[in-house]
Amino acid sequence: MKKKIGQGKLLSTTVFLAFLIVVTVFLNACGGGVSQPEIDYMTRGEWMALLGENFELTVYRQETPYYSDIPADHPLFTYVQSAREWGILRTEGAFDPDAYATRGFVAETALLAALSDYDFSIGEKDTDALLQLAVEKKIVFSGNAEDRIPEAACTRAVTTAMEYRIPATEGLAYDIYDNYCVVIGRDTCLDKEIVIPRFYNGLPVTGIGEKAFCDYYGMSSIMIPNSVTSIGDSAFNDCTRLESITLPNRMTSIGASAFDGCIKLESIALPNSVISIGDSAFDGCISLKSIALPNNLTSIGYGVFKGCDNLTSVTIPDSVTSIGEWAFYDCDSLTSITIPDSVTSIGKWAFYDCDGFTSIIIPNSVTSLACAFRDCSRLTSVTISDSVTSLESAMFMDCKSLKSVTLPNSLTSIGTWAFYGCTSLTSITIPDSVTSIGSEAFYDCTSLTNVILPKSLKDIGKTAFGNCTSLTSITIPESRPNIRSYAFMCCTSLTSVTIPQSGAIISSDAFDCCGDLTSITYEGTKAQWGSSMSLLIAWRDGSYIKEVICTDGTITYR
Repeated sequence: MKKKIGQGKLLSTTVFLAFLIVVTVFLNACGGGVSQPEIDYMTRGEWMALLGENFELTVYRQETPYYSDIPADHPLFTYVQSAREWGILRTEGAFDPDAYATRGFVAETALLAALSDYDFSIGEKDTDALLQLAVEKKIVFSGNAEDRIPEAACTRAVTTAMEYRIPATEGLAYDIYDNYCVVIGRDTCLDKEIVIPRFYNGLPVTGIGEKAFCDYYGMSSIMIPNSVTSIGDSAFNDCTRLESITLPNRMTSIGASAFDGCIKLESIALPNSVISIGDSAFDGCISLKSIALPNNLTSIGYGVFKGCDNLTSVTIPDSVTSIGEWAFYDCDSLTSITIPDSVTSIGKWAFYDCDGFTSIIIPNSVTSLACAFRDCSRLTSVTISDSVTSLESAMFMDCKSLKSVTLPNSLTSIGTWAFYGCTSLTSITIPDSVTSIGSEAFYDCTSLTNVILPKSLKDIGKTAFGNCTSLTSITIPESRPNIRSYAFMCCTSLTSVTIPQSGAIISSDAFDCCGDLTSITYEGTKAQWGSSMSLLIAWRDGSYIKEVICTDGTITYR
């Protein structure tokens, strides 16, 4: 019984609805006297006013109009200028305020207004991609980008877009200037996740001041808006719980020690707008794993990445001309680095104690090379460019795995301790351009068996080849060099020293403790030995040399 009653009701309802549809269609077809409501579409100018009012687009710097049809006295001028400067409007030429606002235009500007403060990649998307994203976020409905969009839909688009704005942190402290302000620290704020506002009291926030969040151990993340162009010295120094930070694509400078001691910071994207990074900016960021330096950076300063011992990858752009002292000191996990041809100087200790390096190629552009690679314990090979004229003190000191070194023909001097303690180095060819070898330059190169001294050599420094216990023979060049005290001290395998007819200036203790060296071969006569050689004093007791073998006989000393 219930079944029959239900079916009867369903049938009656269906017949009634069908009747209504037929009547409606008939009336519409005949004109029927039924008026259709007109749809109001919004113009670009009206949309810009709605967007500007809701998103407070009231701050701009350039007084010259960006658009030819929006002069300074136009009611939309403030909104349009602000939107253009903040990247919400991306076109040039004329704005065309009386044209209808299209679905694509509304989607693009609404999304950029809502998200571009902190999502800096969104500005790189084209209109089609932004329309698709706006549909996904239900800011606009799906449809053709060129379709006009009704006023009601525009109002809904603004309301929905506003929901995606990230609320700024309250309780921060500011320094306020005439037309901008700077965050200088915390007032009442205790938040762990900090969001810097784009505006404060109607003024754009353009900077984070010196020591603004220094030693704020509670902060785990910070979002910085697109209005900020600079981070002051020590702004986040020792924020030991800071794990993530987003830098805006208008940032131009990062101050000294800005992130020094941020031990949990694993990654940071530096926008290409950055042209200056201060000394020690990321010193001690021991969790930092990779970083790509911005394309407009010209120098890497003192200790910028010092102690970043988990850093595995660094990309240095072609814009960089200098790498400062201690720049990558103790970056143990850095296994390789490409030094671009733009670099002309590498400072002292720049790569000191980078134990992960296995090879280094120094480009031809480098003309100044200080003691940059000391104690790179896994470095096995080095190629030095032809533009380098001198190896500074301790250049490759204690690079205990170094086996292969290619020295350029432009080289004129090898500094003190240049290869000190390179215990795996077996041979080296010193180019003929070199005139001096500094004190202890090759001291304790215990695997060195063969050295070819250059023809132009004038000076071999004190203990230059001291304790090279595998060195078996030395041929002194015809340049009559000054061989200073202990130059070949404790070369216990040295059995052969050949001196040309032109002679040399040899310190009496130059070959001290060379137990197997009992004689020297001189390529001249006994008479020439006396006239061409300059022995400062007689061979010391520490020397085992007993005779000099000349072409016409032997001179005996013991």
